[in-house]
Amino acid sequence: MNASKVKGHIIIMNSILGHRIPEVPVPLFSVYPATKHALTALCQTVRQEINFLKLNVKLTSISPGMVDTDLLNVYSKAVAELPKLQAKDVAQAVMYALETPDYVQVEEIVLQAMARFNA
Repeated sequence: MNASKVKGHIIIMNSILGHRIPEVPVPLFSVYPATKHALTALCQTVRQEINFLKLNVKLTSISPGMVDTDLLNVYSKAVAELPKLQAKDVAQAVMYALETPDYVQVEEIVLQAMARFNA
């Protein structure tokens, strides 16, 4: 990153499944993590191109785990008891990346809900 002002910041919404593949009791699930792994690779190569071209642009990939949204209604039984993030958690991660000083490159943020433990 040059000392001059950053002119842009690309935020990519990825998934924790772009970094690991869990055992998921859901049929026809193979394509989703495959595309997210491809997105992880794309972010890394685009970041290299940005650096090669000496562009003052940051690129941050946000990779949340399961987020409690309407999308989960499709899999409600399979994921009902699993810990979930809230949409605001992901929004806060985006804001963190955007608010860093010009000389800081946040390449990746991986978010996961804490496991629930029975007392």
